[in-house]
Amino acid sequence: MTLTAQFGGPLQDTAIQRFIDAETGVVCYLYTPYNVPNSRNEKGQIVYGSNNIGNISCVAPWKSDATRK
Repeated sequence: MTLTAQFGGPLQDTAIQRFIDAETGVVCYLYTPYNVPNSRNEKGQIVYGSNNIGNISCVAPWKSDATRK
């Protein structure tokens, strides 16, 4: 996958990145924050809030009935 574009996200300190797979044509959009609040648990592992990591959405290219054969 190749990063093809980056846009400012709808919320402050967020970004939307577009990646395209040159072989399959699949397009993925990643919505990510620039800063993610975190803390450490009793084992010393980093713990992130459940809604702070971001989002990913991927779609395959549309094919007409003529090209599906």
